[in-house]
Amino acid sequence: MNAARESDGLLDVEQVHMLLDLVAESSTRPTPDRLAHEMRVGSSASIARTLNTVQMLLRFKALDIAGGEVRLCVGQDWPASRWHEEIGRLTAKEMGARLALRGPAGCLQSGADGSGLWLDSLSLPGSHDGISFWVAEFGVAIRERMTSRLWRVADDFQSIFLNAAREANVRHGRRRISAEQFEAKRKLDVMNGLLAEEWVLAKEKERLRSHPLLDQVQRISDEDVSAGFDILSFASLSSLRHDLHIEVKSYVGTRRFFWSRNELEVAEELGEQYSLYLVDRALMATEGYVAHAIRGPYSAFFLTGLPGWEISADGYECVG
Repeated sequence: MNAARESDGLLDVEQVHMLLDLVAESSTRPTPDRLAHEMRVGSSASIARTLNTVQMLLRFKALDIAGGEVRLCVGQDWPASRWHEEIGRLTAKEMGARLALRGPAGCLQSGADGSGLWLDSLSLPGSHDGISFWVAEFGVAIRERMTSRLWRVADDFQSIFLNAAREANVRHGRRRISAEQFEAKRKLDVMNGLLAEEWVLAKEKERLRSHPLLDQVQRISDEDVSAGFDILSFASLSSLRHDLHIEVKSYVGTRRFFWSRNELEVAEELGEQYSLYLVDRALMATEGYVAHAIRGPYSAFFLTGLPGWEISADGYECVG
C-alpha cells in the first residue's frame, strides 16, 4: 500500500459513503491502492486521504483486510444513512477514548444553563490525523455557527463523552506529593531551566560574535523575573537595539512546556520580536544540535495555528 501521511487528513462524509459502496459492490475484493485509484477517478478524491480513511476504518473494525484485499466487516447491505450513523458512533467512541487518555481539560465542558455538552474544536485531540474533522462531518457534534469554535455534542453521543470525563477523572486523579518532593522537583526544574538558558545564551553569543554590542547579549531572567522572557539579544548583526527577546523552554522526549500568563502577554505585545527556543536537554551536548525556534509564537499558536501542537486552555500547556 502506498504511504500516506496522517496529516493529509480523511475523506469527507460523501466520499466515505462512496468508498464503502465501492468495497460493498466490487465483484472482487479491492486492494487499498485500487480503492484510492478508483476514488481519484470517480470523485477526484485525494489518494492520501483515501488511504488514511481505509486505515481509520480498519482501526474502527468497520473494514478488514486479508491478503492485501479490503472487505466490509459488517453492513454489506446497509444504506448510506445506516453507515453514517455507525461511523458517527465509532468516531464518538474514538474521540471519547482519546479524551479519557489525555484528560478532557478544556476540550469538553457542560453548558452553564444545562444545555448539554460542548466540545472546543480548537483543542480536540485529533487534528493531526483528521478524526476531529469527522466529529463534525458525521454529526457527533453540531456546529451551530460556522464561526464558533464550540460544537454542541449530539444527544445520541453525550453518554460516550460523559463516560470519557468520568474515566479521565479516575485516570488523572490527583497524585499526592510531599512538601519535600515538591521542593526537590522545583529545584530540579530551576536547574534544568538555567542550564538550557546558558546553552542558548552561548549559542547566541557565538552567532553574534562579531556584533559591536556583543556584551549586551545577556540573560536577564535572574535579574527581572517579571520580564516574560529569559534572554535579550539581537536578530541580526545589523541590529543595534534589542529586537530579539528569547523565552527558553527545555524538555526531554515529548516537546512539552507551560506558558505563564505574563509570558503570554509579553509574547503578544512583542510579536515578531519575541521567540520561543525549545531545547531538548538530551541533545544539548550533541554537536550540531539546533534548538527549535518559534518566532512570534503568540500569533503562531493562537491566531494562525501551529500544525502538530495541542494547547490546553488550563495553564497553557503546549504539547507537540
